[in-house]
Amino acid sequence: MPDSNAVKERIEQLIAEVPDVLRSDGYRQRAWLIAAQRAVGLVCPSPGDPYHADADEIVVRAALPFDRYLVDQMAALMTFLTQNCCQGMPQECLSIMETALGTCCAPQPKRKSARSKS
Repeated sequence: MPDSNAVKERIEQLIAEVPDVLRSDGYRQRAWLIAAQRAVGLVCPSPGDPYHADADEIVVRAALPFDRYLVDQMAALMTFLTQNCCQGMPQECLSIMETALGTCCAPQPKRKSARSKS
């Protein structure tokens, strides 16, 4: 995995590209969405994480007749991550801010087996 600074810089670069991407064709917008999805996946690797799931859902919706607002939604998600979740790398500071972050890219609890031990 790339270091946290490289991922944060990539997310900031993707966010900065939004105005140009919005003026481009659907092909470039879909490519941008996939790059953004991958960046969110580096920050929140668990598929059960709400941010990861939201990024995946946005990309799935992009396969339908394209809606340019999907780019805005993905940019908003990445902006939130960079501003509110340890500058986009929540796993880097979970040990320090575990209680403050709460659900921000928190790992999902493991489920116990349904079998009883009788």
